[in-house]
Amino acid sequence: DDFGNYSGKLLSSFAKTDPAVTFAILPDTRYAEDALLMARQNGHETLIHIPMEPINYPAENPGDKAIFIQLSPGEITRRMERFINKLPGCIGANNHMGSLATADEPAMQTVMQVLRKHNLLFVDSRTTNSTVAYKTAQKNLVPAFKRDIFLDEPDLSPANLDKKLAECNALAQSRPYVITIMHCHTANHLDYLNKFIARAEQSGFRLLPLSRLSAYKLPQIQ
Repeated sequence: DDFGNYSGKLLSSFAKTDPAVTFAILPDTRYAEDALLMARQNGHETLIHIPMEPINYPAENPGDKAIFIQLSPGEITRRMERFINKLPGCIGANNHMGSLATADEPAMQTVMQVLRKHNLLFVDSRTTNSTVAYKTAQKNLVPAFKRDIFLDEPDLSPANLDKKLAECNALAQSRPYVITIMHCHTANHLDYLNKFIARAEQSGFRLLPLSRLSAYKLPQIQ
């Protein structure tokens, strides 16, 4: 999450990590196009990291061009189309912030209609327990996934890495895959990510890009 805020050495170093890592890029950042190009050149799939309204806005600000719940369906559609045009070739999207927006079904309905039109998938980052984004994606026939674990919360400590690996192993007992998200803010984040990947593979996990996961399948109508 959060690519687009820098270029240069840190971006190129992230691009050299396992190609199965997906880059989620903020569309209105200074280096969004750099991140998109660097990801592509190094075999990474990319997502549009859609800025969405959080519960504590404006203390936490996703940006003035984000998806806000008071916007009309037409304006949400225009903003979504603009994000897609700014980051062409992405396989889908996930939410940046959005603890209020992803809990608002009308807003999510409009977002998912645009994603379906462009044949894009959606990952619900689950920034709130009240989210309806995943369910609304399903209703709109958008291939949808849910974040299972935030790897770098609350910190980048070895103890936290141990805890996150244990959580992945526990989840893997009852499901075919585990979706993890973390942020790309510093070189320490990259080091933590690479350590996680190495240890996850030692535990028997295989890292896969999102496009390789089994997307949502509609139940048969009774």
